[in-house]
Amino acid sequence: MNKAFENIIYDLDGTLVDTKEGIELSLKHAVSITDPNLDFPDLNEFIGPPLQIMLSHIWPSMNEIKKTQILQIFRIDYYERGCFFSKSYPMVETILKKFSDAGKRQFVLTNKPAMATIKILNHLNIARYFEKVMSPDSGEPSSGSKSARAARLINSSGLRPNSTLLVGDSYEDFCAAQDTGVSFLGASYGYGDFDKNVTKKRILRLNTFSDLVKITG
Repeated sequence: MNKAFENIIYDLDGTLVDTKEGIELSLKHAVSITDPNLDFPDLNEFIGPPLQIMLSHIWPSMNEIKKTQILQIFRIDYYERGCFFSKSYPMVETILKKFSDAGKRQFVLTNKPAMATIKILNHLNIARYFEKVMSPDSGEPSSGSKSARAARLINSSGLRPNSTLLVGDSYEDFCAAQDTGVSFLGASYGYGDFDKNVTKKRILRLNTFSDLVKITG
């Protein structure tokens, strides 16, 4: 990829921000209240999808009542303290500023609810670099599909797909790029396995966030 993009859309968890510590903290808190006997796995392979889906992947036999209880307790704790344990990946703020100063339009496309996303971006002092944040609860009707939200973001912001790059760490991010006709760059340092179901298409990989400057031209 040797091209200067006018617009860059970033996934949040595992791309811009390492959110594992806060998610783990709040989820352990919720589990300790609802069912302290649950086995708690390493979250690396689960972070990325919406929380309800994430819980289904971690504990597939969990009933809906308990899942709802965990969700409710988690969200309260995460909004109050868990989200503030998030950390930007190295060089994120420096490169976002560099791109902003160069006139690039930058956006966030995430599965995380808008309230938590904005809190994290403000806490890390990087919210000012993004023109728009698109979460599942951004706008009406809410959308559970990342591809649908990517299309809404592109259309509402007047972005040209051939000059737009989506950077993400998950297969869902890859599909969102494919479905909207934008270029994709896989953040291999993140949580997601963006090429797990891709067999015929070579995906360019971003080994560190700072490599973004070299790769995009």
